[in-house]
Amino acid sequence: MTNNWMGSAPIKILLAPGAWHGGWVWEKVQLALSKEGIPNEAISFPGPGRAPGDFSFSGHCQYLRKKSMKQKAP
Repeated sequence: MTNNWMGSAPIKILLAPGAWHGGWVWEKVQLALSKEGIPNEAISFPGPGRAPGDFSFSGHCQYLRKKSMKQKAP
């Protein structure tokens, strides 16, 4: 997968889990994407027994925004 409107740099896909899940839920998808040479990262939102931080909905939104802003531009 390439970003054709900005050149040929690959786009890194950020995989976010749903409720009651963590980044582990994406393991099979990550393997498939990696086999195709598609960069990816699965995240786990803050919560009890997981990553530290604000585990409210607002906290999850901020966490996702922070992670996505760390992505390198193609």
